[in-house]
Amino acid sequence: MKTENGCYNCKDGFYRDILGTPCRYNFCPICGRKLDKTEELIDPAEINTMHEALQLVNQERNRQDAKWGEQNHPPQYWTGILYDNMMKERTQVAAVAVGAMEALMRQRIREQIAERNKIKDNNQCEICREPTKRPVGFWDGYTKDGKSTGGYLYTCSNMECHIRQEEAKRELEEKQRTERALNENRRNNVDIHRMKRIRRLVGMTIADCAKAIGVSPSTFSNYEKFREPMPPQEFNKIMAILKEG
Repeated sequence: MKTENGCYNCKDGFYRDILGTPCRYNFCPICGRKLDKTEELIDPAEINTMHEALQLVNQERNRQDAKWGEQNHPPQYWTGILYDNMMKERTQVAAVAVGAMEALMRQRIREQIAERNKIKDNNQCEICREPTKRPVGFWDGYTKDGKSTGGYLYTCSNMECHIRQEEAKRELEEKQRTERALNENRRNNVDIHRMKRIRRLVGMTIADCAKAIGVSPSTFSNYEKFREPMPPQEFNKIMAILKEG
């Protein structure tokens, strides 16, 4: 393969340096070798010197100039192109990530459908042996070796079953506990709803209020959820703090 207009086939017939700037001297600044206009270009597989490598680099630059025209632009122009390419690559990476998440969700849905079908085929309660077992929730997590795992939480709708009787007992105890807390708060003029409303308005958290009156966050949470009555002295103390806030 021979060139027509100089060693590197530049349009003005002169050598271009490594930055692509036309040079008026017909020799290589790297090795000092004279560049004949009819010099053969080396096959990429037979490159032995830097001079030969630069020949191929410049050959590719000239090929792109012939295809796209000379691109003599300020640095800001190339910075814009670089940014555009980076954004395109980031968009592609985001698309790959979204695709991976969608594939994971589809797999999870398939597993849940298979689990539901298994439930339909095997809905016999292990305690009462009646076909009254039903799912009430789903759990998922990871094993020690990092594999995804999960399954359903079950109950039994047969009121004669021990499982359902235990659930009914717990539900009744929770209801009675809430009623006791409500009644005692009412007797002591403890307005939990008003306290919660003011707490949210002033921007205090449950942890903040618990610390202010010297109780644990779980205890203060029980007060707000009527799991236990709130002592009037603690109610008055937190209300005074909330009004100051």
